[in-house]
Amino acid sequence: MFRQAEDVPIVGNGLGGSNFVDAIEYANGPKTSTWGKMRAEQGHAKPFGLKLVEIGNENGSLKFPERYRFVIPPCVVHVARNERSAMY
Repeated sequence: MFRQAEDVPIVGNGLGGSNFVDAIEYANGPKTSTWGKMRAEQGHAKPFGLKLVEIGNENGSLKFPERYRFVIPPCVVHVARNERSAMY
């Protein structure tokens, strides 16, 4: 569907800022958390120790600043609340 588009639109693509927070919790959350529990049930009880998260892979687009502002606030709040997670 988006092969001819230069950028996939944020609106309507099914992603929200919480998707990124959920991914961080899946990787680093305790096995008592919602996503950490799922990770443990899938055979990896120990957190992965995720330390870096890349935002985007083709950052030359004029849409990148908008996408960055969409992702970063919920991630920063999550990290601030959960000292076990880290973003650099």
